Amino acid sequence: MPTTREAAPPGVLPAIPFMAPLVNPASIGLYPLVDWTDVPIDQPSRFLGEGVWVRHYNYGGAGAFGVWDAPWCGEVERITVSGTGGTWDYTWGGQTATGLAFNVPVADLQAAIDGLPNVEPGGAHVSSPSPGVYLVSHTSRQRSSVDGSALTGPAAGAKTQPVRKEGDRPPDTDPFPPVTVWASGTCDMTEYGQSEAITRAQQNLRLLEQVAVERDLSIRLLADSAGVTVERTTLPSAISYLEGLLAETNTLGIIHAGAQWASIGVAQGGPGGLWQRSGSAIKTQLGHSLAFGGGYVDGLGTTLVATSAPVYGWRDEPALRTTAHYQTNEFIAIAERSVALAYEEVIGAVTVTTAP
Repeated sequence: MPTTREAAPPGVLPAIPFMAPLVNPASIGLYPLVDWTDVPIDQPSRFLGEGVWVRHYNYGGAGAFGVWDAPWCGEVERITVSGTGGTWDYTWGGQTATGLAFNVPVADLQAAIDGLPNVEPGGAHVSSPSPGVYLVSHTSRQRSSVDGSALTGPAAGAKTQPVRKEGDRPPDTDPFPPVTVWASGTCDMTEYGQSEAITRAQQNLRLLEQVAVERDLSIRLLADSAGVTVERTTLPSAISYLEGLLAETNTLGIIHAGAQWASIGVAQGGPGGLWQRSGSAIKTQLGHSLAFGGGYVDGLGTTLVATSAPVYGWRDEPALRTTAHYQTNEFIAIAERSVALAYEEVIGAVTVTTAP
């Protein structure tokens, strides 16, 4: 039996080997919450390449919804800008975004409105159905106006008017690219050595795949939530904030968080804790799922991100490839599989300033 340990000293009875039984992956983190599409081994993995993008049907409807004459419900307004040069100003609730280019891109106008001191994070949405026309919606109602006196060119000017029973479709998501995870095992060329190398590679993939995929998804979660992330001093206040955002969507979601927060929530939540557990499922008091992932420990750090539920997943069957290096009597096994994860919407994110 091959071994990496040194031989026993002369005259000493050598230690007997013990083969550690294979253990199952823990039923925590993101994977149990994923709605999986498993690709049969004889079918192509069509999610490879650019990945998967998601078309919205359940989120992003604030710009196409309203309540007639409700004082709390902001209207959608159409801003029309004419001219070939110069700048214009946009005022909302007494605060003004100045120096907007006559052909300002949607992203720049969105950033300018988001930068107004009276606009809450995520409180405004801007789109452009055609050049020179912008649709702006706010989650609260304030008086707005535009000033196009600094625009130049024929018929230069700017005007705004309310839009009734009209809205825009939220943009489709950027593609969620796939990730390919792999694990290796090596041993000698004996029949036993080859079997051990294969078993080690397959078990490494089985145990470490989820952590690696969660770590990779963390990059996308932080990027998608960068513009809506707020700070809270404690974990209970962070969970309360995210539950409020999720409640406004009238849907159940997933809160992605590092595994280090799980016991902190029990300690800080008072009677009953911040969450409830039923088997392997962990939920907030309002029923939102918690994904305490091992890959989120370093990937998300002290940030918690709420997304729509479920997370959708595509994966192929683990593939095993073997080769040999005869000059060194070495057998090599590689196990790998490709995975793509996608979600419809990021709801919000909180960075907890008091580390666990």
